[in-house]
Amino acid sequence: MNLGLSEGEVAQFSFNLARAIAIIVVGLIAARLVRSWILRLGLSKRIPVNLAALLGNLAQVAIVVFALVLVLPTFGVDWTGLLTVIGTIGLAISLAFQDLLKNIIAGIYILIERPFQIGDLILIGRDKAVAGTVQSIELRVTTLRTEDGLQVIVPNGTIFNEVLTNRSAFNLQRDVISVSVPLGDHSVSSLSAAITDVLEKLPEVCKSPAPSTRVETLAHDSVKLHVEFWTPPAAETRMAGAAALALREALPAAEVTVIS
Repeated sequence: MNLGLSEGEVAQFSFNLARAIAIIVVGLIAARLVRSWILRLGLSKRIPVNLAALLGNLAQVAIVVFALVLVLPTFGVDWTGLLTVIGTIGLAISLAFQDLLKNIIAGIYILIERPFQIGDLILIGRDKAVAGTVQSIELRVTTLRTEDGLQVIVPNGTIFNEVLTNRSAFNLQRDVISVSVPLGDHSVSSLSAAITDVLEKLPEVCKSPAPSTRVETLAHDSVKLHVEFWTPPAAETRMAGAAALALREALPAAEVTVIS
């Protein structure tokens, strides 16, 4: 079929088409190899899997886009004007989804800098701080589990802009025990002192930070105390039970419950 093209034009078009296909194929192969290399590097450097996957995907997309930019001039497309249009669209999208982008950028920072990890107990903010154990760290949000067993989903942008306290930063884990005691002839202060004394005698309970107690509920004949103490991670499971047993022996009338 004659399309009105000379033999030279057909040859040039065929050459351009073959060149474009070659560039795209090489770009796709290079993109896949770079992505695999970044994933392997992430595993060797112990980078979180989701962060390594994100970086690998971004590199893959960047290489493919670069290959397309190289191909466009072959067919007479003004890539400068095209990039201007793409930039304008990107700006419009960034303005429309600036809160989402802010949370994603903050999520990337959290995954790279690692101010906290899964399993850490953190407090976010000062007044009315959100406190909980980190369950997952994603690009947009971080999920916490509170002492009450509630799930709290916090945007990463909020974490980035607020004061963050990591109570597990020094490789210590917090244990929480609830102690309900009939008051009788005891005062709240004497009960708190007795509980602290029992815990401090346990070999793997940390002295700094020291065990602490606070009143959770107070009735006319009983008090419920919230007890916190810290242990090395390896001792957390057995020390919670050992502490509860020691408190039951020291306070026979008390109802002792391990919270976490």
